[in-house]
Amino acid sequence: MTSTQPAGGRPPQPTDAALCRAAGSGQVRRVLCRVQAAPGGSLLVPIFTYTQHARDQIALRSLDQAWVERTILAPDAVEPDPRHPDRRRAFRALPERDGRVLRVVYVVRSAATFHGITAFLDRGRRPGTHEIPV
Repeated sequence: MTSTQPAGGRPPQPTDAALCRAAGSGQVRRVLCRVQAAPGGSLLVPIFTYTQHARDQIALRSLDQAWVERTILAPDAVEPDPRHPDRRRAFRALPERDGRVLRVVYVVRSAATFHGITAFLDRGRRPGTHEIPV
């Protein structure tokens, strides 16, 4: 993330204390530091947490974590998960993967906190098909 420095020359400082705690196997990593001071006010910084399954699948499928986060923040389409109403499915075509569509299943924890459940290249979807506008 690129930040601009205020006139005083100091970079923006977090207004909340940052606390990172890596839990044991199968648990998620939690980060508490959501609001960052910025010139003229506060900036809500997105926080991403992942299940162990999501981390494993991202590594196994050679997906870039930035692609996953970009799909959540700026999807081509979003739909509810039919079996789990609290989950969302986000879709985005990846030029880095010859236009194949990345599906990310996630839960919105708060306005800026997203919990990734799984991610994979969806074989049944092609760019421009089955689109549900965001």
